[in-house]
Amino acid sequence: MKKWKLGVATVAAIAALGLAGCSNNQGSSNTKNVTMWVHVSNTDPEGKALQKNINDFNKENKHGYKAKV
Repeated sequence: MKKWKLGVATVAAIAALGLAGCSNNQGSSNTKNVTMWVHVSNTDPEGKALQKNINDFNKENKHGYKAKV
């Protein structure tokens, strides 16, 4: 179970960083906020697990990035 959570957190972090490079914010400030769109609801178990991993990522991240679903 712990490996699964670590795997999901890793995928979420990679996706967050990857999506940050795809933004089209020319001329905007250098923010480190990433908004992700996902195919699950925040009320189903997968959505709740994803939100928990995002919250953990936001707490533990030392580089100023903040992810949001």
